[in-house]
Amino acid sequence: ISVQKLGRYDVLRKIGQGAMGAVYCGFDPYLDRRVAIKTILPGAVDATIARDLERRFLTEARSVARLRHPGIVSLYDVGLDEKVKFLVMELVEGISLHDCIRHGVRFSIAGCLQIGVEVLAALEHAHHGRVIHRDIKPSNILVEWNGAIRLADFGVAKIQEIGADNGTQLQ
Repeated sequence: ISVQKLGRYDVLRKIGQGAMGAVYCGFDPYLDRRVAIKTILPGAVDATIARDLERRFLTEARSVARLRHPGIVSLYDVGLDEKVKFLVMELVEGISLHDCIRHGVRFSIAGCLQIGVEVLAALEHAHHGRVIHRDIKPSNILVEWNGAIRLADFGVAKIQEIGADNGTQLQ
């Protein structure tokens, strides 16, 4: 996108790009804080795929909105501006685990265990909230500059309904 604003948010710079969307560093002038703005690229996909992406956006918003955990990136807002749908999320200052690996960062055994423990704690919280992430991979695990681990991208998450048979459990 080439806009300077999405809703009330100032778009500052692109921080990530995927095949069907982008993530921008933004600024919320009402709350005086930097945010991450995740968008679906308009016109990048056909109508059928666009509907699926919109459904995934809504699933991500609903999933993350149910969860409050220091290891899960928080959702602040959902919006539509000139046909651009966007999610406004907490801006995590750091780097993905994927980029750490790609740049040759080596973690100690204790560091690896700590990453695992923090990811599992976030997943446990999500599961107690009946949210199944379904896309755990290094690019969705963020390492903050202070070393804290954050789980992101609930776009393909599944929200389990209470009492529903999810088809994966045996009696």
